[in-house]
Amino acid sequence: MSQRGAGIQRGLDYFERALALDPEYALAHAGISGALALLGFYGYMPAYEGMPKARRAAQRAIDIDPKLAEPYASLMFVMWAYDWDWSGAERAFQRAIALDDRLTPAYLWRALHQSAHGWFEDAIATTKRAIEIDPLSGPSHLAHAVAYISARRFDDAETAAHRGIEIDPNLWPATWARGVALRAAGRLEEAFTLLEQSATMSRRHHWPLSELVVAHAIAGHPQEGQRLREELVERARTQYVPPGSMAVACLGLGLTDEAFEWLERAYREHDTFVTFNHWPYPGTADPRWRQMYRRIGLGSDTRYK
Repeated sequence: MSQRGAGIQRGLDYFERALALDPEYALAHAGISGALALLGFYGYMPAYEGMPKARRAAQRAIDIDPKLAEPYASLMFVMWAYDWDWSGAERAFQRAIALDDRLTPAYLWRALHQSAHGWFEDAIATTKRAIEIDPLSGPSHLAHAVAYISARRFDDAETAAHRGIEIDPNLWPATWARGVALRAAGRLEEAFTLLEQSATMSRRHHWPLSELVVAHAIAGHPQEGQRLREELVERARTQYVPPGSMAVACLGLGLTDEAFEWLERAYREHDTFVTFNHWPYPGTADPRWRQMYRRIGLGSDTRYK
């Protein structure tokens, strides 16, 4: 992930080579599903391109080997993040852990699913289970931090993200999450250091850039925030930038109506932002925010109270 998704893309290439040798290799189909879902999730490709392909690959793996747990975890990922099929996602999770109750990705995706509903303590417990299974998994500690941020337990989030960085210093989303926790806790100078670091590590990924816009606006640096927003706008002229990240940048600068134009586009594209990101940005008290969550089936949302 530190090379703008190049590592995920390489994994995808290897799985495709394996299929060229054996088209009935179920685990390769599952690997393709997971890689495509991650590319869509992180915005390295539009979710509307990656997620349907990920769903098809997962289903093909299941058709070949119904007792393989991995494709059910990938299917769950697509169902909550893209399809907004909440009950289907839960069924896929239960099937995955029935086949392999130590499959950590299944727990990580379920925690994000739980956070989307506002079940933050459940999400924290789920990520704790993933850490129990594999204490040295950087992504598990990252997911633990994300669950704590969603629950507004920012000190705990900072600790969890720091542990993820200790395990894997190259895991830039953990550095990003630590910066988010510090920003939300009001520790802006420390947050700037980490968010800039994650932006560099990720080769200017849109998550740290949009979060830096918010941090600069809070710190009273609107011109710097605007400069970073313009960087995203300019990039969007030649490559994909998810509308959710554009919305975050607008929210940070107080451009609420423009932000909701981007959020409407995120809704139309099934951008994973609308289920993944639970941070208390400026503008989230606007009734349109809750209306969007009701439209994707989350009912009465409690995240921004």
